Amino acid sequence: MTIQDYIEAINKRFKAGISTEHSYRGDLQSLLKMCGITRESLWLCVRPTGL
Repeated sequence: MTIQDYIEAINKRFKAGISTEHSYRGDLQSLLKMCGITRESLWLCVRPTGL
């Protein structure tokens, strides 16, 4: 999925009235996967210091 594909997918959902938080999760996961970003790498970026 490219960034353009992601934007088109979320715009399509929004225009159809599908606008809950979970509605966009699958599209975001696909985009992050395409970018090589994993849950583990995200956790390393956002975890509180001192853990």
